[in-house]
Amino acid sequence: MRDTSRSPAERLEACLQLLLSGAGTGEKARQNWTALHEAYVASTVPEDAVHVFSALERLSVDQVERWLVVLRDEGVLAPGDLEQHARFLLTVVNGLSLERALPGAHSRIGFEAHTLRTAAAAVLQHGIGARSATGERS
Repeated sequence: MRDTSRSPAERLEACLQLLLSGAGTGEKARQNWTALHEAYVASTVPEDAVHVFSALERLSVDQVERWLVVLRDEGVLAPGDLEQHARFLLTVVNGLSLERALPGAHSRIGFEAHTLRTAAAAVLQHGIGARSATGERS
């Protein structure tokens, strides 16, 4: 995030891509989502598991907020609540990671960069480090 030779949008997209890469693709992504579903959705979740999930979620939000603080300090973050921006970006990453688990995931991976670029643009001030749909800086 601190590599100022790249635009703020490029840096944020790279950080989000790093989060997304942990989800894997195909079978690995399916295994990850299956485990998540079995642990937290398919049955009643024990109280200690709720605390574990909440702590893991907080770690993710905190990580994204740290990236956003850097951008805010540079004066390029759009106005708004830091946690709301972070949760929006994590929702995008979670959606893309779920898509990676679904059939035909490899055919959609090419669209991920555009989706991440759009998400980054949503939390950055308009025109600062933004890139067009073709990837050119404005």
